[in-house]
Amino acid sequence: MSTTKTKPKKRASILDTPRKKSKKAFDCVEFKRELQRKLARRYKGMTWDQRIAAMQRRLETSDDPFVKRWRSLPEDGPSGARKK
Repeated sequence: MSTTKTKPKKRASILDTPRKKSKKAFDCVEFKRELQRKLARRYKGMTWDQRIAAMQRRLETSDDPFVKRWRSLPEDGPSGARKK
Protein backbone atom coordinates (compact mmCIF):
# COMPACT_ATOMS: atom_id res chain seq x y z
CA MET A 1 0.00 0.00 0.00
CA SER A 2 1.61 3.26 -1.11
CA THR A 3 0.95 6.48 0.67
CA THR A 4 1.21 9.26 -1.83
CA LYS A 5 0.26 12.66 -0.65
CA THR A 6 -1.73 14.88 -2.93
CA LYS A 7 -1.56 18.61 -2.81
CA PRO A 8 -4.60 20.30 -1.38
CA LYS A 9 -6.65 22.15 -3.96
CA LYS A 10 -5.95 25.83 -4.16
CA ARG A 11 -8.91 28.05 -3.41
CA ALA A 12 -10.00 30.25 -6.27
CA SER A 13 -9.25 33.91 -5.87
CA ILE A 14 -10.25 36.98 -7.79
CA LEU A 15 -6.53 37.68 -8.14
CA ASP A 16 -6.08 34.45 -10.08
CA THR A 17 -8.44 35.47 -12.85
CA PRO A 18 -6.79 36.87 -15.96
CA ARG A 19 -7.44 40.53 -16.48
CA LYS A 20 -8.16 42.26 -19.71
CA LYS A 21 -5.55 44.74 -20.79
CA SER A 22 -7.35 47.92 -21.59
CA LYS A 23 -6.07 50.94 -23.41
CA LYS A 24 -5.74 53.53 -20.70
CA ALA A 25 -6.15 57.20 -21.41
CA PHE A 26 -3.98 57.93 -18.37
CA ASP A 27 -1.31 55.67 -16.91
CA CYS A 28 -0.82 56.79 -13.31
CA VAL A 29 2.22 54.57 -12.71
CA GLU A 30 4.05 55.99 -15.73
CA PHE A 31 3.03 59.50 -14.67
CA LYS A 32 4.50 58.90 -11.18
CA ARG A 33 7.72 57.53 -12.64
CA GLU A 34 8.10 60.48 -14.99
CA LEU A 35 7.62 62.91 -12.09
CA GLN A 36 10.23 61.03 -10.07
CA ARG A 37 12.70 61.23 -12.98
CA LYS A 38 12.03 64.97 -13.33
CA LEU A 39 12.58 65.58 -9.61
CA ALA A 40 15.74 63.45 -9.61
CA ARG A 41 17.17 65.60 -12.42
CA ARG A 42 16.14 68.83 -10.67
CA TYR A 43 17.78 67.94 -7.36
CA LYS A 44 20.77 66.00 -8.70
CA GLY A 45 24.00 66.94 -6.94
CA MET A 46 22.26 68.73 -4.05
CA THR A 47 22.66 67.84 -0.42
CA TRP A 48 19.54 67.01 1.61
CA ASP A 49 19.51 70.49 3.17
CA GLN A 50 19.84 72.13 -0.27
CA ARG A 51 16.93 70.05 -1.54
CA ILE A 52 14.74 71.09 1.39
CA ALA A 53 15.64 74.77 0.87
CA ALA A 54 14.87 74.53 -2.87
CA MET A 55 11.51 72.89 -2.16
CA GLN A 56 10.64 75.58 0.39
CA ARG A 57 11.54 78.34 -2.11
CA ARG A 58 9.32 76.72 -4.72
CA LEU A 59 6.43 76.47 -2.24
CA GLU A 60 6.81 80.12 -1.28
CA THR A 61 6.75 81.36 -4.89
CA SER A 62 4.45 78.89 -6.65
CA ASP A 63 1.25 80.03 -8.35
CA ASP A 64 -0.22 76.53 -8.22
CA PRO A 65 -3.76 76.62 -6.74
CA PHE A 66 -3.02 73.67 -4.45
CA VAL A 67 0.09 75.39 -3.06
CA LYS A 68 -1.78 78.67 -2.63
CA ARG A 69 -4.42 76.84 -0.60
CA TRP A 70 -1.73 75.14 1.48
CA ARG A 71 -0.09 78.50 2.20
CA SER A 72 -3.43 79.93 3.34
CA LEU A 73 -3.78 77.27 6.07
CA PRO A 74 -2.63 78.12 9.59
CA GLU A 75 0.81 76.81 10.41
CA ASP A 76 -0.44 75.03 13.51
CA GLY A 77 -3.37 73.40 11.70
CA PRO A 78 -4.98 70.15 12.81
CA SER A 79 -2.67 67.96 10.76
CA GLY A 80 0.48 69.80 11.76
CA ALA A 81 1.63 69.56 8.13
CA ARG A 82 3.13 73.04 8.13
CA LYS A 83 4.96 72.79 11.44
CA LYS A 84 8.66 73.40 11.08
